[in-house]
Amino acid sequence: MTDNRKINRSLSASRLNIGTVIFGMVALYLIISIILYLTASHITSYQVKTGPLSQNETYTAIVLREEQVVNSSGSGYISYFTGDSSKVSNNGAICCVSDNREMFSSAVIEGNNLESDYNLISKFSKAYTSDDFSSVYDLKYALRQSALYSSEGDLVISGMQLASQDGIVTYTKDGYEYLTSVNLSADDFQPKSYSRQNLQTDEKIVAGTPLYRLITSDTWSIYIPVTDRQSADLEEYNDSVLKVRFLKDGQTERGEFSLEEINGQKFARLTFYSGMIRYCNDRYLDVELITNIQTGLKIPVSSLVEKDFYIVPDLYRYTDNASGEVGFMVSRTDNNGNDVTEFLSPVCYENREIPEGSGKYYYFVDKNVLQEGDVLIKPDSMERYTVGATEVLQGVYNINKGYTIFRKVEIIDQNEEYAIVRSGTSYGIEQYDYIVRDSSTVSESEIL
Repeated sequence: MTDNRKINRSLSASRLNIGTVIFGMVALYLIISIILYLTASHITSYQVKTGPLSQNETYTAIVLREEQVVNSSGSGYISYFTGDSSKVSNNGAICCVSDNREMFSSAVIEGNNLESDYNLISKFSKAYTSDDFSSVYDLKYALRQSALYSSEGDLVISGMQLASQDGIVTYTKDGYEYLTSVNLSADDFQPKSYSRQNLQTDEKIVAGTPLYRLITSDTWSIYIPVTDRQSADLEEYNDSVLKVRFLKDGQTERGEFSLEEINGQKFARLTFYSGMIRYCNDRYLDVELITNIQTGLKIPVSSLVEKDFYIVPDLYRYTDNASGEVGFMVSRTDNNGNDVTEFLSPVCYENREIPEGSGKYYYFVDKNVLQEGDVLIKPDSMERYTVGATEVLQGVYNINKGYTIFRKVEIIDQNEEYAIVRSGTSYGIEQYDYIVRDSSTVSESEIL
């Protein structure tokens, strides 16, 4: 009985010791793995995206137009016949100042051409959508315009304010209507102290009260105060046409760009011939000058790496009759010192004229395929070419497959941080590929 107890205790101790040893080995393995992970150099990836090299600068611009404020010649209540920010023809009815607050009685309307009013309402009803409620006001002013005239086309209401010429009518003023480039200064760019007055009112007015503002030309300009650095950066666009994005609504216009100095302040001026009606009530506009027009695949400069390739004349390209593959016939010496000829079909990363303008084209072949001293045989000729000359290609390390693969890139534009490269190149990269952010931390074919 005593012997059995001793045997049981011995077996228990043995099991305990084996479990402890295994647990200790696992713990030691985990500790070593953590230490190796913490002390190892970590590879940072970068996902390739499409975009410009850098963001365009935005500015606050002041708007100058050909405009004038028209005052009332008499006292009374104002009735409006043209909507705000609407075009008006020469001698077109804009508003009327009268002692009568309610000018449009049923008697007046019944005396006019009801058929014309019916057509206006019918067209409005068919085209109306809840997304365009402002069209209700267009109908309102159209009906008022119709009520101004008899069926014979004669004005039936006196005291009308008629447009002196074609233009755009707005019912705001800000005191900058007569500002010109001659007296423009940096002090005019104080949007915080800027105020705009709404001229529409239901109250009775007196003679001399501003009624409306009339913009008489579709040509308009914006002026942007610029620093010496900004002026130097924009110098290359002087006297050219530049694309501008208006941050208010995201719309773009092309304008004639020039740099000017007025009263000691440098300005960038852009002149437009369309689009003014969208901003006829704005004096200040936030704009983006679209100068960075080069777009492509954007990658960090730190991702770029250079790789040497053997260059092979394209005249030595050979098509194998049996397989149809394209490659080169290579003559080399084997380990026994015998001359052997074999057909190789390597990847040709690029076909480039070297030097440029020489008319001689060369293929770029990976050094892992050919060896220095290999002799290429020209098809249907006794000419030979000895492999040895090299050229460099720029590229990045693609890591989509879990190890580094060299992919060439064609740089379109570059600054200190990023480069824009062409998409769709052979053996290149595409949008959403993953590449190594810092190429100096890895080597080619390295498993990550």
